[in-house]
Order: sequence, then C-alpha cells, then structure tokens
Amino acid sequence: MSWLQTYAAERLAEKIRQPEGKRIVKLYNRLGHTLMQFEMFYHRVWWQAVEGSTTGLQSSLLVRHPTTGRLATNFDLQLLQTIRETKAMQKLKVICVSSQKNLNFIAGSIVPKEV
Repeated sequence: MSWLQTYAAERLAEKIRQPEGKRIVKLYNRLGHTLMQFEMFYHRVWWQAVEGSTTGLQSSLLVRHPTTGRLATNFDLQLLQTIRETKAMQKLKVICVSSQKNLNFIAGSIVPKEV
C-alpha cells in the first residue's frame, strides 16, 4: 500500500468517526437495505410472472375460430420476453425454478438460434 493510499484511508477513517460521518454511514446502510428489499420484491414478482406464463404452454398451439372456422396460432409474445429474461437470470446465476428450466427447454424449438 502506497503512502498516498495509507493517508487517504486514515483520513477516511477519521471522517467516519465524526458525528456527520456516522450519520452518512447510517443513511448509506439504510439505502442499501431498502434497495435489497426492492430487489427481492421485484424478483418475487418476476418469478410469479414466469409461473403464470408457463400455464399458456399447456394450451394447444393451433386453435380454430368458432364462427369463421379459420386456424390461428395461440402464441403469447410475452413468452419470448420471459425466455430472454430467464436466460439472463441464469447467466447471473440466480436460482431457477423448474418452470424456468422448462421454458429454456422449450425455447430451443421456439426461439431461433442467435448467430
């Protein structure tokens, strides 16, 4: 550690020991706690959305309109976004539920491979 780093560390420790420094550290810790709660809440809501989007996978892909008799695809575009989010979460090594793993398995046949 260079003398400049040592000097800066000593000055920082001196500032933190003062009442104003203690107040700043307390506010910083409170902000960190609030951000962690928000992240956990957001992840829980996202997790529930993934669970809900997989229920659409159990319905048939082709449906016939009752009055016209024309065939239509029963595909939710939200599913593609959920697949991309799931892949991103896996890259971040976030815990995946079984429905997310099922989405990735199905994604191999739905989403074209990236070049």
